Amino acid sequence: MRTLIKCFLVICVVFVQAAFAEQKIVEHQSVKLMTESFGAPENPAVLLIMGAGASKDFWPDSLVDKLSKQGFFVIRFDHRDTGESTHVDYQKNPYDLNDLTKDALAILDAYHIQKANVVGFSLGGFIGQLLEIHHPERLKTVTLIGTTAYYAPLMEALSGQPNPSDLPSPDPVIIAKINQLLAYQPKNEADQIKQMVAFQKQISGSGPFDEAYWDKITKRSLKRDIVKKPNFNHVTAQKVKMEDWRPSLKKVEVPTLIIQGQEDPFFPEPHGKEMAKALKNSQLVEIPHMGHVIAPYYEDQFLKVMIPFWKSHNNSK
Repeated sequence: MRTLIKCFLVICVVFVQAAFAEQKIVEHQSVKLMTESFGAPENPAVLLIMGAGASKDFWPDSLVDKLSKQGFFVIRFDHRDTGESTHVDYQKNPYDLNDLTKDALAILDAYHIQKANVVGFSLGGFIGQLLEIHHPERLKTVTLIGTTAYYAPLMEALSGQPNPSDLPSPDPVIIAKINQLLAYQPKNEADQIKQMVAFQKQISGSGPFDEAYWDKITKRSLKRDIVKKPNFNHVTAQKVKMEDWRPSLKKVEVPTLIIQGQEDPFFPEPHGKEMAKALKNSQLVEIPHMGHVIAPYYEDQFLKVMIPFWKSHNNSK
């Protein structure tokens, strides 16, 4: 009987660790970063870094839950200028990608994590690359999703300037939509949510689009957001210094998994191929019908490649 009770308690503890999050505020560079962890802290760490202007809500709960149940300690967080983290007056306190990279390092320090598996989507992928270029000692692996080693084609397209790179420019229809979104003043919160969900649909590719999911996540993120309106400081931060990282990536030895959506309108397929070409210790996986998106529909495809990749490189603590 005692054995059965012990087994039951162990099962309950495992369930609680996987199902419930622990929140922590990390203070760094005069900003407060809202973080959230899942699973047992002694497990290999996974730091999830979202894209520009996106809070931690845009990492699907189901994906985080599955990762923690696979034996990982998972952390997601609100970037500065998103969610419940500090919103910055950019004119008075400008920052760039290096500062956002330091935010990620500060979170690892706050959780006493020496080395982590870092997963970066879009702008989060820029941060992942800066980490493996400048701080490889803090990494077990890096997973890059929907990103590029040189984002100048995107930034110049947004400004109406010619592409300075051999990498392809984004879809001009999407660029027009982004500029429209940047200039748009929503009439009310419902209108803002409608615009954001419609934009997400446009960039998600031809795979299934769950409008109810995106409506729910957008509402949740907006409800938590301190200023309750879109913030484009991350776009400004990207313009501070647009550097082609491909030469630096050639020196990187960190095991890197690259996940490329075959229908990514921001960073078409050659962007993923170029990263794989530069990173000698990398694996490229292309997903059909996937655009510029992290969504529950694709998470099992992510897990199918991420879990084996991480486990093969997680021998060290």
